[in-house]
Amino acid sequence: MRLITDFRSANFSERQDVINSLVIHSTEVPFEDSMNILLGKTHMQVSAHYLIDLNGDIYELVSPEKIAWHAGESYWRGREKLNRYSIGIELVDTDGQAKYVGFAAKQISSLIELCHFLVKKYPIDQTNIVAHSDIAPARKKDPGVDFPWDVMAKEGIGVFYDADEIIKDKTVKCGLGDRNDHVFLAKKLLSAIGYKVDISDIFEKDFECVVEAFKRRFYPQDISGFLNVETFEILHNLARKCSISDN
Repeated sequence: MRLITDFRSANFSERQDVINSLVIHSTEVPFEDSMNILLGKTHMQVSAHYLIDLNGDIYELVSPEKIAWHAGESYWRGREKLNRYSIGIELVDTDGQAKYVGFAAKQISSLIELCHFLVKKYPIDQTNIVAHSDIAPARKKDPGVDFPWDVMAKEGIGVFYDADEIIKDKTVKCGLGDRNDHVFLAKKLLSAIGYKVDISDIFEKDFECVVEAFKRRFYPQDISGFLNVETFEILHNLARKCSISDN
């Protein structure tokens, strides 16, 4: 794996905590703009450890031994302020004409190689390889519905549900404003996976953001804030996997 280290960001701080997470982002701007932002050449005080271009080139902009400023206000599996514990990886998803193009095969291949490298080097559990939207569901939507989490999981990066175990049935459906046992169960399962939720039987606005973030990653064919049977089956499947991982 070739890392391009010719460019270094001015935005970083000293790390004191053990790295345990990878956070995947997308830039939503072309490569040149992404570099300027992440290198600290704009008013935006952000950065990332790695930037992967559409052609698969990997740029290390901040050493993983330092804190990059990529996560912001965040939570995952009992930890807040994920910058302290994580490595941030940004993917360019926009071409030179500022058109959204999604993710290229070479780019995902490079990401998989980089993730394998980092997981071997640091104590990163597969359950802690997450989307930016997972750790900040009310603020962020990246890397979005086009990111291939299922492909990543098949390559041993991150967790994904077992599709052949999912029931295709839409008889259960609940959403914003509902109050029932289905909501309570969904919150318990999402908490077990890692999301920050207020455990109750009330389907409030903050919880709707969490449901949308979950579906954006695991059920992108329906990113509504509603819960149905498919959602519950996926939740059970993933919560079981995360529980096994914890043990």
